[in-house]
Amino acid sequence: MATASKSYSKSRASRLNKLMWPANLTDAFDYLQIDIVEYVPIAQALSSSASNTTTSSSPVEASSITSGVISIVDGLINGGVSNVQLTNTAAAKKTVLLPVPDNLNYTDALKWEEADITAMGKLLPGIAAGVMGGNAGGATAAIQNAASAGKIGAILEAVKSMGFNANALTSGIGGKISNPYTEQVFGGISMRSFELSWKLVPRSQSEQKSIHEMIKEVRKHALPDYSGTLGGLGDASGGDTLSDRWLTVPHIFKLSWRKPGGGELESVPKIKPCVLKNVQVSYTPDNVWATHIVNGENPYPVAYNINMSFTETEIITSKDVESGY
Repeated sequence: MATASKSYSKSRASRLNKLMWPANLTDAFDYLQIDIVEYVPIAQALSSSASNTTTSSSPVEASSITSGVISIVDGLINGGVSNVQLTNTAAAKKTVLLPVPDNLNYTDALKWEEADITAMGKLLPGIAAGVMGGNAGGATAAIQNAASAGKIGAILEAVKSMGFNANALTSGIGGKISNPYTEQVFGGISMRSFELSWKLVPRSQSEQKSIHEMIKEVRKHALPDYSGTLGGLGDASGGDTLSDRWLTVPHIFKLSWRKPGGGELESVPKIKPCVLKNVQVSYTPDNVWATHIVNGENPYPVAYNINMSFTETEIITSKDVESGY
């Protein structure tokens, strides 16, 4: 049985150039497809002149860099294209396939916070509405009310500046405190994050190799590398020969839910391109070091726990939800 699994896995993986666990994953289970794509610098993707700046080995003038940056910004504003969208079109350098994890959940984290707008903040929208609507009488009345509120507010601030609690003072005098006019103010939305984990138990030599290679590829593409140049800056002709002057940007991860055969799993919301913020691998998931022999001499763990923390690179809007996100 192990021989058949080994043969199937090798032919399947080589045909699709994908790392998967278990070997029969795509034929028997719903699964997560993780496509690892190269981060594409905006300059390289948007502007040929900026691309030349990025790849050239000769020194560049400051004016050329400035021109390239202006070209990039202009392309972003007028073209409406983000760096992530550009990266999203890149071909996958490596694909990892894993079963749908047991800890799958989605959280839309909206930023609502309480804010005290005070009486002045309560009245100012009325002033703006009167002015914008051409209602001179309404605007005048609103301005008069704001002026009165401003006087009282100035008095209360003066009381505070002298070290007194204004609310304690007015409560003692008239049994009232100043209304803070507290409202909920929308402050945007956080990008969604996903904590996904698996316990991987190889059942054959081929699955052992696949898991080992899978972990290696995920870690390799999640980490940066050193670079000695940024365009023409930092090469030998420019006088700076530090080979570790720059750090490259790690790869982007595209996650998609699939059903047996490779079709899209529509019952789970789609995920936008992600960065991999954390990779944790446990080689002793059962709290004991246990191995078996692979290739006749090398001991490998009998099981692994892997946890990956992904965060989307774009926010989710109501229109995105209509599109399946």
